[in-house]
Amino acid sequence: MKRKLLHAFLLVSLITLLVPPTQVTAQALQAARVGLLSPVAALDPALTATDMDAVIVEQLFLGLVEIDEEGNPQSELAEAWETTAGTQAWTFHIILMFV
Repeated sequence: MKRKLLHAFLLVSLITLLVPPTQVTAQALQAARVGLLSPVAALDPALTATDMDAVIVEQLFLGLVEIDEEGNPQSELAEAWETTAGTQAWTFHIILMFV
């Protein structure tokens, strides 16, 4: 029994050494993947019914900026932001954390 375990361990170790590491592509870095324990019922913040829904909605809708105690926007995921004349359109420059 010990001999079989040793052989299995050595085989797995050898395979691990021989298989080259995978390269992470830029496209893979632009995708967010989240493992879920249960299906999400709604992505509308007004319709979240479970804790899992709330966690996913928070990750989707929060984070560009946060408002501090004085009511001023502070950077979170957006490192900078600007608006067009008349504040009809906002442009957020996102912090690239995985480059």
